[in-house]
Amino acid sequence: MVGLAWHKLLPEVAMQSYSPEAREWLKTHPNWDPRVRLASPFERSDVIKRIASEPAHPSLQTQTELLGDDEFDGLSQRVSQVNGKCMYPAFQAAELSMARLHPEVLSMLAEGNEEADGDMLDGVPDWFIGPMLRDVIMHETGHTIGLRHNFKASTLHDMADMNNDDFEHEAICGSVMEYSPININVGDGPTQGDFTMMTIGPYDYWAIEYGYTTDEESLPSILSRVNEPLLAYATDEDAMDADPSTRRFDWAKNPLDYADSQIRLVKQLRVTLLDRLVKDGDSWGKARSGYEMLLNKQFSSVGIAADWLSGTLNNKSRKGDPGDRNPIEEISPETQRRALRIVLENTMRDEAWQLDSDLLHKMTVEKWWDAGGMGSMRTEPAFPIHDRIGGLQASALSMLLNPVTLGRVYDGEFRNESNIDVLTMAEVVQSVTDEVWSELENMPRKTTNRNPAISSLRRNLQNEHLSKLIELSLEQDSGSPAARTLQSLVRLQLNEIKDAIDSANASDTYTRAHLADASTRIRKALDAQFAVGSAPAPSFNIRNRFGEDTQ
Repeated sequence: MVGLAWHKLLPEVAMQSYSPEAREWLKTHPNWDPRVRLASPFERSDVIKRIASEPAHPSLQTQTELLGDDEFDGLSQRVSQVNGKCMYPAFQAAELSMARLHPEVLSMLAEGNEEADGDMLDGVPDWFIGPMLRDVIMHETGHTIGLRHNFKASTLHDMADMNNDDFEHEAICGSVMEYSPININVGDGPTQGDFTMMTIGPYDYWAIEYGYTTDEESLPSILSRVNEPLLAYATDEDAMDADPSTRRFDWAKNPLDYADSQIRLVKQLRVTLLDRLVKDGDSWGKARSGYEMLLNKQFSSVGIAADWLSGTLNNKSRKGDPGDRNPIEEISPETQRRALRIVLENTMRDEAWQLDSDLLHKMTVEKWWDAGGMGSMRTEPAFPIHDRIGGLQASALSMLLNPVTLGRVYDGEFRNESNIDVLTMAEVVQSVTDEVWSELENMPRKTTNRNPAISSLRRNLQNEHLSKLIELSLEQDSGSPAARTLQSLVRLQLNEIKDAIDSANASDTYTRAHLADASTRIRKALDAQFAVGSAPAPSFNIRNRFGEDTQ
């Protein structure tokens, strides 16, 4: 049942990277939607219906039975915002689950800890639970005195700084109102620093000072500090825009360092999954639970990276504020290209999933016919390799190739002078193609059906990539200038992929059949582009943000 719970979290982890505009586009392109692709085959039709009836973003939901029973209650359609249901305790419970499932995590955090041999509570030492409880209590107490979430607060320090003996600090994060993950040192610094917030941060002191100062003449002086880096601030409504630094459960001044660190942790934990996680007498279902949990951690890191591909860094500076900052700041092309590499290398390649025969023969699921375990009754004991990995790869492609994300990249080209290096939409589309179809560059001649030139996971990936490119190429209403430019780029890609396919040779049946089918699909799609009539696009019954039916 634990494994199933982690599986249920995967779609929500993937959706962290989608703005309301992108979510609205997904409604008419359900095959791109991670919530559909990562759902159980039994549930996909119901998921599509539910998504079509929902607002573009959960924060736009205006009907609720009880204030605070939903995450964004109290924010939408109000003159004065109040805090809704805070999800921080639930997210921290998931972090605690990782520590309980993987003793290696606790071992890392215990290094240099004088209390490492203290009392245990449900298999977890007091020295670990105590600070986590304090962190959550500080967070919720902040809400009671009027503090909003601050999702920029985690960008205060570098990973290397907070995991260093020379780091003299009061808080490793700018605010306890952040959704901050556990700080686990995986080669990020010489020592393990504080793994959670041990006291309130500089933003908290500043916000409380302003909110509880009764002398109005003192307020301008307090506000003049608005552009100090330690006081960076963005809250729930800001998390819907394209600023990647306003994301829940990322970490560090450069969150790509944190994404890399978490992926290193995932790879390290998978190596010892069977030996360290499953003890004598335990069910092998724990191996599947652990693997599913690590998939969540891996895909959360990929999502963090995908956010840095497009968008801008936004701040709340006003004219005349000290520092004279632009409210819109560019992300460096080096950072964007690094983000693109992280996504491609950790989702498109077979080795990214660390699956081998021994692990796959152990990852089962236990079935219990009771109220808490009925969900497992329709789950196959063997891990659904191609369905699960294929869904994750499809979701990663959606993050990179959806028109909303690429439209932001396209806008970034125009915002900057032509002599300035920027990441272009053409570069993103080409980079994805080069990664997905890399086998075509040097196809081995002598292959067998048991050792094909293109593996089964890669064939599925290439089929998924083709499906997305073909769908984009056949859009009758491309919607925006950026989407129309994307359509022309996609058609060029299809022609180039077909040329490469037609020049490739392989001796195994799987690869030959796959390439022949891909070539035929591309040819028919390219032919269809010139035969598309003016028939109206299919309509979908959806609801706008006010819950009214529309077409």
